[in-house]
Amino acid sequence: MKDSASFSDKDFALLGAKEFAYFKKVMIAGEEMISIHAADGSPLKVTPTEQEALNLLKGSSIKRALIH
Repeated sequence: MKDSASFSDKDFALLGAKEFAYFKKVMIAGEEMISIHAADGSPLKVTPTEQEALNLLKGSSIKRALIH
């Protein structure tokens, strides 16, 4: 395993690409929606509410990551 000081942004993203997701508010057709993204930034799905996004993750092995 690499020393964390030598990890690129891509290396960090790939660590949890299939295990973690994050939510991002987006505007689509003038409406605020919730976009679910894999840890590597790949968009997975757009939902109308955060609760619906959470419900989708409950049925999977993907965990929500809180980012700031």
